[in-house]
Amino acid sequence: MLRLNELKNLPVYTKSGKHLGRIIDVEFDPSSQMVWRYHVGRWPGLTGLWKGRLLITREQVVAISKDAMVVEDSIGQAKAVAAATPVVG
Repeated sequence: MLRLNELKNLPVYTKSGKHLGRIIDVEFDPSSQMVWRYHVGRWPGLTGLWKGRLLITREQVVAISKDAMVVEDSIGQAKAVAAATPVVG
């Protein structure tokens, strides 16, 4: 079991090892009391600003531990990134 503060800033990788970013927020479904989506920020480098984010559904998550979240490889591909609902912000 992981606590919310352990999820924040957790690195996110595809199954093949591509780094997608870090968890910056989580959405919960109040009726089921389950995680609905993970907001994954993509860090651009030294600018100090997030370069957008990916919204990853729990169905796209392969594994999650205290060290990292692993998602389907397709999330790292261009069309799957669009399907993962990129959000500017």
